Amino acid sequence: METSRSDEKKTKKELIRELQELRNQLKRTSDSCSENCGEKESLQEWLHEHQALLEDHAAVIYLGDPDSLRILYANRAAQEFYGYDLQTFLSKTIPEINTLPESEIRKHIQITLEKKRHYFEFRHRLSNGEVKDVEIRSTPVYIGENKQAFFAIVHDISQRKTLETARVEAEKRFKIAFYTSPDAIVINRLRDGVCVDVNEGFAGLTGFRREEVVGQPGADIQFWRDLDVRAQLIKTILEKGNVKNLETVFSLKNGEKRTGLISARIIHVHNEPHVLTIIRDIEDWKKDQEALKESEAKYRTIVDNALVAIYITQDHTLRFCNQRFAEMFGFNDPQEALGIHVNKIISPKSWDMVDREVRRRENGSKEYSHYFFYGIRTDGSEFEVESYGSRIRYQGKPAVHGVLIDVSRQRQLEQQLRQAQKMEAIGTLAGGIAHDFNNILGAIIGYTELSLSCISAEERTHDFLNNVLKAADRAKNLVQQILTFSRQHELERKAVRVTLIIKEALHLLRSSLPATIEIRRHICDDTCMVFADPTQIHQVLMNLCTNAAHAMKEKGGVLTVNVDEVELSADETMNGKLKAGTYLRLKVSDTGKGIPAAIKERIFEPYFTTKSADEGTGLGLAMVHGIVRGLNGHIEVESEIGLGTTFTAYFPVIKQDHALVTDSMEAIPTGKEKLLF
Repeated sequence: METSRSDEKKTKKELIRELQELRNQLKRTSDSCSENCGEKESLQEWLHEHQALLEDHAAVIYLGDPDSLRILYANRAAQEFYGYDLQTFLSKTIPEINTLPESEIRKHIQITLEKKRHYFEFRHRLSNGEVKDVEIRSTPVYIGENKQAFFAIVHDISQRKTLETARVEAEKRFKIAFYTSPDAIVINRLRDGVCVDVNEGFAGLTGFRREEVVGQPGADIQFWRDLDVRAQLIKTILEKGNVKNLETVFSLKNGEKRTGLISARIIHVHNEPHVLTIIRDIEDWKKDQEALKESEAKYRTIVDNALVAIYITQDHTLRFCNQRFAEMFGFNDPQEALGIHVNKIISPKSWDMVDREVRRRENGSKEYSHYFFYGIRTDGSEFEVESYGSRIRYQGKPAVHGVLIDVSRQRQLEQQLRQAQKMEAIGTLAGGIAHDFNNILGAIIGYTELSLSCISAEERTHDFLNNVLKAADRAKNLVQQILTFSRQHELERKAVRVTLIIKEALHLLRSSLPATIEIRRHICDDTCMVFADPTQIHQVLMNLCTNAAHAMKEKGGVLTVNVDEVELSADETMNGKLKAGTYLRLKVSDTGKGIPAAIKERIFEPYFTTKSADEGTGLGLAMVHGIVRGLNGHIEVESEIGLGTTFTAYFPVIKQDHALVTDSMEAIPTGKEKLLF
């Protein structure tokens, strides 16, 4: 059990008092024997006289023979302290319990006998081999005629010695730390602030020599730029006993300002309170921190605003990602994505390929990798991703760093380009054939009309020629449709009010549709106009409605026609297919069986149809596509199996003050002349 220094002092005083008491009692007894008996006591008589006083005393007491160095008596406390029973203890000699050589022991005993000194510190050996530091106060006594012995009281000071050794070591370490610390250290007296000592770190930092500051009050040293800060420091120390990492500005000897962190606490030097202050110069550190923050801010700005997804994976786990990565995979923020296994954001069909690439890089491949895989968003949708990655070390372990690019739009644009190129090629081919066929039809129609003019209406041949002329007219209309699809036929365009044309077309359409199909229309009553050929608008609506009716011919359904005006911003231009502005939107919806995804992208191809041979030619939607594109518009289709299909066409609207052109019929010019040849 530990004992404080005050307790040790108290015990020491008690021992001295007890020893003095014992000595006085022994002296009184000895004097009494000399006066009354006239002779010295024997050892047995001495023990008989004093054993009652010594045996149960708490102090460790023994009696020794200065000649033989044998132990003549030991009380119960001595037996317990040294670990011997009385018989064994009395067989021991002083050198057996004292670690000093016998010659040294005899010198100390002689000093005691001559009454030159009564206090010694030795190291005594116990029965278990343990060695303890002891303090001995001894006095000479007579135990017989001319027989002198020494009487000793022993006090265990091992703990005190341990504490003293620790204190010495601590002071030694403190001095080493004080004088070798790179930080500036100052010790000031608390009562008057006078500087007691400074280390070399203080001199190196401030430029003040030690002799310039030691002995000077702290306030007089031109170190504090603000004495109020110093006063607050002292106040806090008195209230709390210490101050930690107080940031302040101080001055060097040359007047330069520096920023430092100050920590201080109260210490006691020679039982007087002092203030130990440590000053750490953080001026350069603060500049480095500011530069680091600026660098990190730049890095964070670049990474967070990058147009590509940036990531770091380690052990198949996402360790870092930027905002674009989170957006790409449907997370609310990057923190939500961290820590997930990479397989949770990769389609199972890409697992093996991605795993091979990741392992190749983690195993030391220095070449960057480039590949494509399918990712999975948080809503379960898949999309194609282009990946670039390389091997790095992250937090001391191998990792993979890379960027990801969502190529979904690129793939969509590539598909649209292929479709456009295919449509253009088909249109070019159809246009060329149509022109040649149109030339042939011109001859057929011309010669048929000449033939009709040469025979009378009553002749049977006249009816045959009329049938030929009707067939040629149908062929001419077919050629016109082909030329319209290929945009090689220029029609007369003018400002038309589309809503009027649509209402008229729906009125005509109602009589041709079965009663099982309900027509619903939502047509705005505005006066917006489109620059187009009225016949083309009529053809667009009729073809879309005819296709819708065909999809519902078995079970019937609802045919819905919506017409409204919309304003498209720069972000709503159908992937760049339209310009920002005002458009008339025509939507034709049905509740039919829907269009399978496998053929959805082919529906605008000429002659592509799912109808039987006697139900259609496959030119209806191709013509609609050609008309809408020719009017600088765009058409889209949305369809779900079992729910129906919706076609949406956009037509650019012209200004309201544009002149409305009406149709006019002019008489064919004739004359009275005759052709001679």
